[in-house]
Amino acid sequence: MTNQAIDSLIHSVLYEGVQSGARMLADMTGAKFEAGMPHRLPGTAVPGSSIMPAQKEIVVSSLAFGGDIPGGAALVVDTDHALRFARGLMRSAEVPSPGMLLSAVEEASNVVAHDALAPMARELSLALMMAPPKTYQSAFVKGWGDLLHDLSPRNGEMPLVYLAPLRGWNGECVVYFVLCLASDFAERVAAIRSSARVEVGLGELKLAQSPGVLRAASLGSCVALILFDPLTRKGVMSHVVMPQSPTPEKGKATPGKFADTAVPALLHKIGTPAQQLQAWMVGGANMFYASSSPLLQVGQRNVDCSRAALAKHGLRSVVEEVGKNLGRTVELFTATGEVWVRSGAMSRRLPTPRRFSRP
Repeated sequence: MTNQAIDSLIHSVLYEGVQSGARMLADMTGAKFEAGMPHRLPGTAVPGSSIMPAQKEIVVSSLAFGGDIPGGAALVVDTDHALRFARGLMRSAEVPSPGMLLSAVEEASNVVAHDALAPMARELSLALMMAPPKTYQSAFVKGWGDLLHDLSPRNGEMPLVYLAPLRGWNGECVVYFVLCLASDFAERVAAIRSSARVEVGLGELKLAQSPGVLRAASLGSCVALILFDPLTRKGVMSHVVMPQSPTPEKGKATPGKFADTAVPALLHKIGTPAQQLQAWMVGGANMFYASSSPLLQVGQRNVDCSRAALAKHGLRSVVEEVGKNLGRTVELFTATGEVWVRSGAMSRRLPTPRRFSRP
């Protein structure tokens, strides 16, 4: 798709999304909300008085998202309207506390952002994963600058910014929905649509190059071991089922199945020295939560053996999301180097390991 086609599609699906968000706000507040047509702001423009006066006090609630496409979304409302907005959410005439005011806008931003972005994710076949909202009060001119800084997919680069108003209480209260996307959004979408997700099943070990996505689903006691080379944008993942191979033959036949054989096999597959790689370990849940028998703690044994194998082979700075008694699905997005974990309805991006060593 061309940049113009992508831009036209975003306008149409974003309008569909903010209409859905407006209906959700109506259900939440008891007041009718109507969505205005979204538009893209000029690349160098700061909206300023086209939205509200520069010194106007505002409440901002923003959510960064990742997955296939990095970016962010936000709700922006001036403080006077936010008070009315919060009363509507509380269904009370009482003046909300400062904390309640921020919480009300934060709750709404979470709901509206998910609704507003769902059509874009569907139409473009994108996996978009939301981080928790960040909410604060500020003067408009400063708050807008902070917003663009927080949501810009790449530091120092002006994102594509789309703006859509949601008007309630007969137009008296205006909430602005803001969407920020990378400036090369169209190129990213084209690359992602031409690549396939690589499912890493039980005991498997697979490699993907940018913009491919590696995915291990429904991790219980199993552990996903992930290595990523930020220079070549290559990643490998194994779906470890057991801590140790029972025989050398079985370990050689299915190295991704066992923690002790998976790590050297991953390093061989990616072909990059350990000190240049970033590493994550996800899973290892205790699926026999009430049991105290060490024999049934397969998840913990998988974690312990994986941790030892990673350290043995020079991978000592590893980001971990392990343990507890919950299932997880993990994805590595090689285009961005992001690792996202989903558990139930919740998604979160895992931190990036320490800076890799350049050769």
